[in-house]
Amino acid sequence: MAILAFAAGIVWPRLVPSRPSLDEAAGLLVRSLRATREEALADGRPRRLDLATLAAALPPGFRLDGEGLPVVFLPNGAASGAVLRIEGQGEEAAGARLVEIDWLTGRIGRKAP
Repeated sequence: MAILAFAAGIVWPRLVPSRPSLDEAAGLLVRSLRATREEALADGRPRRLDLATLAAALPPGFRLDGEGLPVVFLPNGAASGAVLRIEGQGEEAAGARLVEIDWLTGRIGRKAP
Protein backbone atom coordinates (compact mmCIF):
# COMPACT_ATOMS: atom_id res chain seq x y z
CA MET A 1 0.00 0.00 0.00
CA ALA A 2 2.85 2.38 0.82
CA ILE A 3 4.46 1.67 -2.55
CA LEU A 4 1.21 2.46 -4.34
CA ALA A 5 0.84 5.76 -2.45
CA PHE A 6 4.45 6.67 -3.23
CA ALA A 7 4.00 5.89 -6.94
CA ALA A 8 0.77 7.92 -7.08
CA GLY A 9 2.59 10.85 -5.49
CA ILE A 10 5.17 10.78 -8.27
CA VAL A 11 2.90 10.10 -11.23
CA TRP A 12 -0.18 12.19 -10.37
CA PRO A 13 1.48 15.64 -10.50
CA ARG A 14 2.81 14.82 -13.97
CA LEU A 15 -0.64 13.80 -15.22
CA VAL A 16 -2.39 16.93 -13.95
CA PRO A 17 -0.97 20.03 -15.65
CA SER A 18 -0.12 22.77 -13.21
CA ARG A 19 -0.98 26.37 -13.91
CA PRO A 20 2.03 28.66 -14.33
CA SER A 21 2.72 31.25 -11.68
CA LEU A 22 2.57 34.98 -12.35
CA ASP A 23 6.38 35.15 -12.40
CA GLU A 24 6.53 32.31 -14.94
CA ALA A 25 3.99 34.08 -17.17
CA ALA A 26 5.98 37.33 -16.94
CA GLY A 27 9.14 35.42 -17.81
CA LEU A 28 7.43 33.89 -20.83
CA LEU A 29 6.39 37.35 -22.05
CA VAL A 30 9.92 38.74 -21.54
CA ARG A 31 11.44 35.84 -23.50
CA SER A 32 8.95 36.35 -26.35
CA LEU A 33 9.72 40.06 -26.50
CA ARG A 34 13.47 39.44 -26.47
CA ALA A 35 13.16 36.90 -29.29
CA THR A 36 11.21 39.41 -31.39
CA ARG A 37 13.84 42.09 -30.73
CA GLU A 38 16.58 39.65 -31.77
CA GLU A 39 14.70 38.94 -35.04
CA ALA A 40 14.61 42.67 -35.84
CA LEU A 41 18.34 42.96 -35.15
CA ALA A 42 19.18 39.85 -37.18
CA ASP A 43 17.31 40.58 -40.40
CA GLY A 44 17.33 44.39 -40.34
CA ARG A 45 13.54 44.78 -40.48
CA PRO A 46 11.32 46.38 -37.81
CA ARG A 47 8.97 44.13 -35.85
CA ARG A 48 5.58 45.33 -34.58
CA LEU A 49 3.58 43.68 -31.80
CA ASP A 50 0.09 44.74 -30.77
CA LEU A 51 -1.75 43.91 -27.54
CA ALA A 52 -3.65 40.95 -29.02
CA THR A 53 -0.42 39.34 -30.27
CA LEU A 54 1.29 39.84 -26.91
CA ALA A 55 -1.71 38.53 -24.95
CA ALA A 56 -1.78 35.39 -27.11
CA ALA A 57 1.72 34.53 -25.84
CA LEU A 58 0.43 34.25 -22.27
CA PRO A 59 -1.09 31.11 -20.77
CA PRO A 60 -4.85 31.14 -20.01
CA GLY A 61 -5.85 32.90 -16.79
CA PHE A 62 -3.67 35.97 -17.29
CA ARG A 63 -4.68 39.41 -18.50
CA LEU A 64 -2.41 41.88 -20.27
CA ASP A 65 -2.71 45.65 -20.48
CA GLY A 66 -0.19 48.28 -21.43
CA GLU A 67 0.92 51.77 -22.34
CA GLY A 68 2.83 52.65 -25.48
CA LEU A 69 1.32 49.97 -27.69
CA PRO A 70 1.92 48.71 -30.29
CA VAL A 71 5.53 47.84 -29.52
CA VAL A 72 7.94 48.34 -32.41
CA PHE A 73 11.46 46.89 -32.32
CA LEU A 74 13.86 48.62 -34.72
CA PRO A 75 16.82 47.03 -36.52
CA ASN A 76 19.28 49.29 -34.63
CA GLY A 77 18.19 47.79 -31.29
CA ALA A 78 15.92 50.65 -30.19
CA ALA A 79 12.21 50.23 -29.59
CA SER A 80 9.07 52.33 -29.35
CA GLY A 81 9.02 51.80 -25.58
CA ALA A 82 6.16 50.41 -23.53
CA VAL A 83 5.08 49.30 -20.08
CA LEU A 84 3.05 46.09 -19.96
CA ARG A 85 1.05 44.93 -16.94
CA ILE A 86 0.32 41.23 -16.48
CA GLU A 87 -2.43 40.37 -14.03
CA GLY A 88 -3.07 36.88 -12.75
CA GLN A 89 -6.24 35.37 -11.39
CA GLY A 90 -6.62 32.63 -8.82
CA GLU A 91 -4.63 31.75 -5.71
CA GLU A 92 -1.32 30.80 -7.31
CA ALA A 93 -1.27 33.63 -9.83
CA ALA A 94 -2.95 36.53 -8.02
CA GLY A 95 -1.31 39.92 -8.32
CA ALA A 96 0.43 41.84 -11.09
CA ARG A 97 3.85 42.21 -12.70
CA LEU A 98 5.21 44.94 -14.95
CA VAL A 99 7.40 44.43 -17.99
CA GLU A 100 9.15 47.51 -19.33
CA ILE A 101 10.62 48.05 -22.79
CA ASP A 102 13.11 50.92 -22.89
CA TRP A 103 12.65 53.09 -25.98
CA LEU A 104 16.29 54.07 -26.37
CA THR A 105 18.08 50.77 -25.82
CA GLY A 106 15.27 48.32 -26.51
CA ARG A 107 16.09 46.57 -23.24
CA ILE A 108 13.32 44.44 -21.82
CA GLY A 109 12.98 43.77 -18.12
CA ARG A 110 10.65 43.35 -15.21
CA LYS A 111 10.01 46.03 -12.65
CA ALA A 112 8.02 46.25 -9.46
CA PRO A 113 4.36 47.31 -9.86
